[in-house]
Amino acid sequence: MTDKKSVCELVDKSYGRCRMTGTFIDEFYTEFLGCSPLVAEKFKNTDMEQQKRLLDQGIRHLILFFHEPSAITATKMTDLGESHAKSGLDIGPELYELWLSALVNTVAENDPKFDAELDAAWREVANHGISVMLSMHDDD
Repeated sequence: MTDKKSVCELVDKSYGRCRMTGTFIDEFYTEFLGCSPLVAEKFKNTDMEQQKRLLDQGIRHLILFFHEPSAITATKMTDLGESHAKSGLDIGPELYELWLSALVNTVAENDPKFDAELDAAWREVANHGISVMLSMHDDD
């Protein structure tokens, strides 16, 4: 990738195309929940309509946090990290890998412009935020 602005622009436009399908979030959760019994177990008592809204907001925050971290996006990432930490939802590193894989696979299915460059851009943006969240996992 060239620079953060270019990467951010690629991902932002890609996410816009994905959202335009109207089915992206549902397809993501079909992929993610089906990838591992552990993932399905983590979501068994979840209000999925609320979760879908949270995912949409979370992806937007990831994109903003990557390009121009502000107090708002940094706080959002910190809040997500704390809620997903061992003392909270206990979302371990292996689940982030599954999440990222499901995300990129779903983007590939929904964005007609998906290619290797876009794959790398999505991973770069997502991993930037994931690294913050993982740093807060508080392994003992």
